[in-house]
Amino acid sequence: MTTPAQHDTRVPPATSRLTALRGNCMGAAVLLIVQLGLGMGVNLYVTLPARKSFLSTVFGSAVLAVHAIVALALLGAAVGALVRSARARRAVAFTSVGLAAIVAAAAAGASFVGNQGNGASLAMALATAVAMFCYLAAIFSLRLVRLSVRPGSGMSAPGRCTPPAAGRLIERAAGVENGRVMMRCRGPVRRGSSGTRPSARCRWPAVAGAAAVLAVAVGCTSSATTAPPVTPTPAASAASSPAASSAAASSSAADWPAYDRTAERSGVSVSSPVPGVVRQSWATSVDGAVYAQPLVVGSEVIVATETDSVYALSASSGAVMWTRHLASPVTAGLPCGNINPSGITGTPVADPSTGRLWVVTFTAQPTYRHTLWELDLATGRTLWQRPIDVSGSDPRAQQERGALTLLGSRVYVPFGGLYGDCSDYKGRVVGAPVSGAGPVVSFTTPNQREAGIWAPAGESVRDGSLYLATGNGTPYDQVDDSDSVLRLSPGLTVQDRFTPADFVALSAGDLDLGSTAPALLPDGLIFQIGKQGIGYVLDGSRLGGTGGELASLHLCEGGFGGDAVDDSSVVFSCFTSLRAIEVTPTAQIHILWSVTGYAAGPPIIAGGVVWDVSRAGLLSGFRLSDGKSVFSTATGPVVTDFPSLSASGSRLIVPEGDKIVSYLGI
Repeated sequence: MTTPAQHDTRVPPATSRLTALRGNCMGAAVLLIVQLGLGMGVNLYVTLPARKSFLSTVFGSAVLAVHAIVALALLGAAVGALVRSARARRAVAFTSVGLAAIVAAAAAGASFVGNQGNGASLAMALATAVAMFCYLAAIFSLRLVRLSVRPGSGMSAPGRCTPPAAGRLIERAAGVENGRVMMRCRGPVRRGSSGTRPSARCRWPAVAGAAAVLAVAVGCTSSATTAPPVTPTPAASAASSPAASSAAASSSAADWPAYDRTAERSGVSVSSPVPGVVRQSWATSVDGAVYAQPLVVGSEVIVATETDSVYALSASSGAVMWTRHLASPVTAGLPCGNINPSGITGTPVADPSTGRLWVVTFTAQPTYRHTLWELDLATGRTLWQRPIDVSGSDPRAQQERGALTLLGSRVYVPFGGLYGDCSDYKGRVVGAPVSGAGPVVSFTTPNQREAGIWAPAGESVRDGSLYLATGNGTPYDQVDDSDSVLRLSPGLTVQDRFTPADFVALSAGDLDLGSTAPALLPDGLIFQIGKQGIGYVLDGSRLGGTGGELASLHLCEGGFGGDAVDDSSVVFSCFTSLRAIEVTPTAQIHILWSVTGYAAGPPIIAGGVVWDVSRAGLLSGFRLSDGKSVFSTATGPVVTDFPSLSASGSRLIVPEGDKIVSYLGI
């Protein structure tokens, strides 16, 4: 037997190989972390094409180059680890899977650069996490005690160090005796029940847990970085008065229970994330054309058709949960118009807190009339119904195009005229108790005829008052609430009015100020644009009478349809363009961007993107911050001049003729 002085203190080949293997595994783990950070930079560079400047292009190219160099080094470390682990029983399994995971991550990365898909990004993140786990596990598994040890070499059992006194440090130089590797133990040796060092197996759950956390974190981060480059949308404020719509106040953030989501008609989804890869998820046919904006309440999508039917569809699959055919629509006998059949045109309103839905039908039998219905949201069961036309109104000449709204204990219904401005109609609003019983309140414009309230959004609500805009009226030369912005009390008395100074020319030229609804801005301001294309900024507490606007500016060829408001930014549709402006607290108008040659419909905002369906049948997404296009696809036929879509979470709900189509990934 050799004496300690005779031990060879040189590190034997077997020990050197294991030390090198540890180095390979540790190097691979470190390089994986580096690649993870570089991968985030590459994702941002690839998915921000619209913001590439010279500097960002140089930076992105540099990151890509470093990413590729590190990838080669990582591959070398992984191959080296696999070769050196051939005689380490546990390590070889981990290094094999680690190398396979690295190759899979590289393939997923190449796919992501090609198509920027969320799936490829997530696969890349998961493969990186798996590789990280494997190399950490391999490091923990590398214990020299797994190699053969000569009996009597200071080991009490194969694979165990002879335990000294508790807490004593052992340091024995590694060496070789008769071709056998001598083990080198370092660190305090703690006694287990058998007097040996506790097994390292107890550390495996911790390693697995850490890798699982890493996988979740990386997956979430990578998925987020594949989204188009948009500015996150701030949460829209709730109605500022307790008397405002209870539906908006009590519904969840993902609900869209009224036109443009809230009684303020903001048109902003506060539940939508920054969009990723947008794709169609389902399409469901209904029994007629859809003019009303779809609503979303809980797991239901509520759809109303021109055949006087109401559907509840599953938001996740599009399956019909219930449907109710309430009446027979009008198919003939109208003095003019362009909707046939004419049934439910105005957008219904829901109250998620009570599980109720209100909708107005148009029928010809037994007489022409508009009927207000209250339905149970869960089943579609009719709870009550009542005629909503007021005395002096000709139901054949009145069209209920504007959206319904809730304020306090009443549901409000606006009326305008038919396409063609025929017959004796006037602008009207009717307020009916949500209980279904009791008298209604009403407002009628005092002109001889016309001055309809026909914008798709209907009325906007703030501080317990209703704001609305009217169209041209006769006689042209009288201020009679035509071509005006009005503020009405809950009892529908006129509290205030704004009328442009050139109201005579507006009425004579059929240049309705009320071709859009009032947009409610911060600081009590209001923005209004009509067919003339001039945008007006008003003080909501003092509208200004005739010619009393705070500011005005010619903005487009004519406002037409609707708008969406995100803080001080207003996006609005014109006849052949989509425009965005900023209104400062001092009522100054700053033009942000425009998309011209585009027959825009009423826009909404979700995830920092302006979503719009054009009258030509194009679903488009434009970045709110600068108007750059981030998505575009053809839709089905558009049957209305005001195609109105809605959003909930990562889902867009788009009416396409007699179909409802869901798009995921916004």
